[in-house]
Amino acid sequence: MKLKKTSQELILVWVLLVALLGALPLAGQSLDYPPTRKGDQVDDYHGIKVADPYRWLEDDNSAETAKWVEAENKVTFAYLDKIPYRAQVKKRLEELYNYARYTAPFRKGDLYFFTKNDGLQNQNVVYVRKGLDGAPEVLLDPNKFPRTARRAWEASQCLGTDVTQHTGGRRVGRTGRNFACWT
Repeated sequence: MKLKKTSQELILVWVLLVALLGALPLAGQSLDYPPTRKGDQVDDYHGIKVADPYRWLEDDNSAETAKWVEAENKVTFAYLDKIPYRAQVKKRLEELYNYARYTAPFRKGDLYFFTKNDGLQNQNVVYVRKGLDGAPEVLLDPNKFPRTARRAWEASQCLGTDVTQHTGGRRVGRTGRNFACWT
């Protein structure tokens, strides 16, 4: 019953937030977004040409992308900072999301793997335990990776959506910059 009530509260908060935020620009506030350069990138997929004018934004390490993100953030946060109840909404959403979450365990031999998120962690932590009675030990905590390795972890498709399903290997380079997966 509590879970159902919490879900209903979350939906209500989102509906109200969208409705109220949607009405703010109509109240006479204009947003002046920075110009966004369009590139001339065109990809050919089996004879079909597909334009990708914003491909340059995919390079999150470029100075140009960083400058564009900074300009966008100025517009965004100038708008968001004017919302008088923003702190209360953020606090309530954190209360709703701040609970421990576990995945179902996956057994490989006599080892059990599962992930856990204490509540507000960006990424789930992978645990391993020997047998059903063994103490869980942290196998992999992507929240502690250096920034570049964390990005590789987040972007990695080789693990799928559930890292406990991956039975191949994983390795983080000595500098923390490279992450490799294999099955």
